[in-house]
Amino acid sequence: MKYADKFKKAILPFLFTLVIITPMFLLIKNVVQQRNIQKQQPIQIVVANTTPTTTQIYWKANKDHIYTLSYKQETSTLPFKESSDSNIYQDNLSSRNVYKVELKNLSPNTKYTFRIKTKDNTWAGYTFTTKQISDEIHIPDIVTGKSSPQRLILVNIENATLMLDTQYHGTFAFDSNGQQYNIQDYADYTFQEQLTARLKTLLKGPVYAESGANCKTGIIMDASNYPPNKLQTVDILSRFKQSCPGGSYASQCYEDVYCKSVEAGIDPAFTMAIWAHESGGSNYAGFPDQQIEDFGIHGSSTAPPEDFTAQIEHFLKYVAKESYIKSCTYEGDPLSQWGAKYKLGKCSTEESLVEGKKYVDAIKTVYAWFTNGSKQLTWPFKIASITNLCDYSSAVTNSQYNNCDSSVSKNQNQPGSQSNSNGTNTSTNTNTNNSNTQTNTNTNTNTNTQTPTQTTQQGTKDGSRDEMIVSNKNRYCLDADGCQCLYDMSGQNAGYRMNIDQGYTCTPDKKSIKTIPVCCQKDSTLSMKMPYECTGQIKTDIPESQCNTGTITYTFEEGINFVTAANIQNPNEVPINTAKGLIQYSNYQVIAVGRFANSTWEDIVKYENGTINGKDFNLEPGQIYLVIASSPYSVTAQGTNVQNTAKLSDMIGWNLIPASILTNSNTTSAQILQNNAEASLQQIAQWKKDSGKFLYTIKDSNNQIYGEEITISSQDPLFIRIVK
Repeated sequence: MKYADKFKKAILPFLFTLVIITPMFLLIKNVVQQRNIQKQQPIQIVVANTTPTTTQIYWKANKDHIYTLSYKQETSTLPFKESSDSNIYQDNLSSRNVYKVELKNLSPNTKYTFRIKTKDNTWAGYTFTTKQISDEIHIPDIVTGKSSPQRLILVNIENATLMLDTQYHGTFAFDSNGQQYNIQDYADYTFQEQLTARLKTLLKGPVYAESGANCKTGIIMDASNYPPNKLQTVDILSRFKQSCPGGSYASQCYEDVYCKSVEAGIDPAFTMAIWAHESGGSNYAGFPDQQIEDFGIHGSSTAPPEDFTAQIEHFLKYVAKESYIKSCTYEGDPLSQWGAKYKLGKCSTEESLVEGKKYVDAIKTVYAWFTNGSKQLTWPFKIASITNLCDYSSAVTNSQYNNCDSSVSKNQNQPGSQSNSNGTNTSTNTNTNNSNTQTNTNTNTNTNTQTPTQTTQQGTKDGSRDEMIVSNKNRYCLDADGCQCLYDMSGQNAGYRMNIDQGYTCTPDKKSIKTIPVCCQKDSTLSMKMPYECTGQIKTDIPESQCNTGTITYTFEEGINFVTAANIQNPNEVPINTAKGLIQYSNYQVIAVGRFANSTWEDIVKYENGTINGKDFNLEPGQIYLVIASSPYSVTAQGTNVQNTAKLSDMIGWNLIPASILTNSNTTSAQILQNNAEASLQQIAQWKKDSGKFLYTIKDSNNQIYGEEITISSQDPLFIRIVK
């Protein structure tokens, strides 16, 4: 009994304590969990740049977690679809990560719901609605402005929200459509602040460069259409370190970076992006007391800091290759693996790949500057190697040291023209009604390209065949007597041989395939050659009928013009293959260039108040662009016209196209609408300069035609409305 009383006396306080403490513990645990959820919760969620078929979603969030976005139509019973297209920025304003997700292939005038989640939590209930396809279009009412470089600018218009990127130049331009708007900063992702912080962690002591970047200068480089051109590179790197614009070596080292990259089979725009991100283009003067690793090679005795040549050679030989990530043990996206190993030296954990993705996303942003967003950075970084693009015979090592105030030429190319006195087969297409004038004088150097020559670099027939080892790489038989293909000396094909004729190749699966002529660009000249005879760059996007070199002339009247872009083959000499380049090269007689896509003026560049404002973009061959000139202007370059091969079945909403997609002869808009089999083609519009307005022809659901009847030639620019 006494024992029971003692037990009761002992257990009662324990039970009392348990009853009191447990709820308190659970309450504290719940409070901690709620606080963690609040810390993880995404903030400042913005849906911007919405069109009938696309939108972008931005948000800010904690740096310690990775966020994903999934979406679906609000009324759909299908599961949510996770977006794979996301970028992460480091915001210097809020010390958070900024996420950007772009959604494509959406349906017009449709409400969508989306949710954002981490591995621990999900935030749902967010919505947006895509735009309706409007009945009319308009010439853009262009607003320009300045801000700090590398800022995301939020623009609220009466019926739209825009997110603009000031990139490296600190300017923006957009179409306000004549409506009221307000502007505010959303995020600052300045790379130079991150670069300074990173360099300080590597600092071992004061380092002062005694000489400039030891790249090779005086290199003679043939034309190549891989971006970027020199003008663009100098412009970007002169702005990358704002406090030291003259310290970069873009003017001296551009050719060396470009040539070494192309010869190594590495995308030169990727190498330029790394050079910019890691050292601001070897900007030694901009970081005078820090160790500058030109291409980010750290801890290598053979590639020390401030040794440009050793750094780039190590980078191209080892780091930029596919084999670089073979040691990565944690499975994941190859780009994230590469970024993790390059930044951290390891790629064996989920956390390391998260950091790798953040780094690669930053490189993607800079890469887009050098390519004007014309292509995305993909794995691997390789391109077709061109070994004879550059002549180093007269090259010397740079001995100039650039101070922060060294002279920077933003536009080394003065207005002028290139001509070809040997031109034949001249065709001139002029449309004065729509100010779309382009003259093309073709010099066709293709004389006999359908049949391979019987005399090759191996000489004439001597009665014996060359032996050729079969691999997955492109190898072609050059011997006039033919070749004998040798398969692996081990495995199921061991000892197998096959004879082929000149101009053929052996495939790994024991087939003989005849090689065909390809379009080859060499020394700013296009011609049809056999693949093994092309010592320049093979242009797979140019068909045989257009593979010739001539002089391309753009002629602009004062005011509004529309121009079909050509394939410019000498962009380093005449850099008119970008919007900004065209404005600069015209000595600012061209004041604005616009790109129409997704039923809106998606990209605009405008010269105003002494500054070129807006995000630069490429003038893609075969596409039509708006060009506004302050006075009549004409420019000539080496190039060729490229046919637009777009299909109506791939379009939706308003599109700006050449009339040649719809007709090969002079006709009217009514005839096109009546005769076209595409029922979804419902409207045609064309700008008339003399009246200063658009004319419209409309087809209703009963195939009745309304509006103005527009006379159209095959060279005219047309706006067409497709509803599906």
